[in-house]
Amino acid sequence: MAREGNEMTISRFYLMTAKEDHVGALHEALIGLAEKVRALPGCEGVEIGQEAEDPHRFHFVERWGSIEAHVEGGKMLGKAAIAGVRAAVALPPYGTYLNAVK
Repeated sequence: MAREGNEMTISRFYLMTAKEDHVGALHEALIGLAEKVRALPGCEGVEIGQEAEDPHRFHFVERWGSIEAHVEGGKMLGKAAIAGVRAAVALPPYGTYLNAVK
């Protein structure tokens, strides 16, 4: 998504794998987390995907105006907001920033 001044929206991508028998719990935790993240200043959207071939794996993508906005949003969100996610994942989430590619 193009922005004024040639700035581009940055995406923060997370890959999460649910513990055995925690797929539903992770699904619900991610929906709740997405609602909280969408309400943060600087957040431009959140998408959640569940892999068709491995339903234990979820993709959580946040769009932000900048990396700094994401960092500040994370500070506002706090650890309590991700407690449900942390309880349901088998491994720590993999996360990375993505730039848009045309």
